[in-house]
Amino acid sequence: MKKLIIITLCIIAIGAVAVGVQMFSASADDPSLNSEEAKELAASRYPGEVTVIELNNESGEQIYTMEIDGNDNDYRLKLNADSGDVVELSEITNADSQEEASEESAADTASEPEPAAEESSSEEASPAEEESSRETGSSSNQLPISMDDAKSIALEEVGGGSVTDIELDDDDGRVLYELEIVSSQGEVDVDVDARTGEIIVISYD
Repeated sequence: MKKLIIITLCIIAIGAVAVGVQMFSASADDPSLNSEEAKELAASRYPGEVTVIELNNESGEQIYTMEIDGNDNDYRLKLNADSGDVVELSEITNADSQEEASEESAADTASEPEPAAEESSSEEASPAEEESSRETGSSSNQLPISMDDAKSIALEEVGGGSVTDIELDDDDGRVLYELEIVSSQGEVDVDVDARTGEIIVISYD
């Protein structure tokens, strides 16, 4: 009788351990933020509507990738699903949209007759058109200061020159335009607040 009781207790203990391990494993795989919480967090930081949200595993970390649609412009946001930290913030330019449309068109026409594939390829923008779209910043993020505004502010501050590179970045919740300029005084790095137009940093190389 004692042996039966001991065996029964062992079975119960093993079952409890197995259930505990399973629950722990499941909870470890679930992100701290669900998709709705991630969308609310993004909306509280950036203007616009989240139109796309996906959860992916990148280098061992769970990342929400979102596309935010503003009134005038769009951008892509990557958010750590556990900490809520911004991993990446980038503009969705006309060239990006055209490239995605081209990829979808190529996938749709893969099983269709050859003439349909030719029609799809004719709709793709030329490299010159894509470059022009990037230069004008026509699809910059919906912010009070556009990419063109940031260029004008930075060039006026350094006394003129040529903008060789401009990027939108998130620095601890502060959205900045980071510009590289070649001026008469040499190479200059300028950071412009994308909400206020304030010059944050000027660095001469």
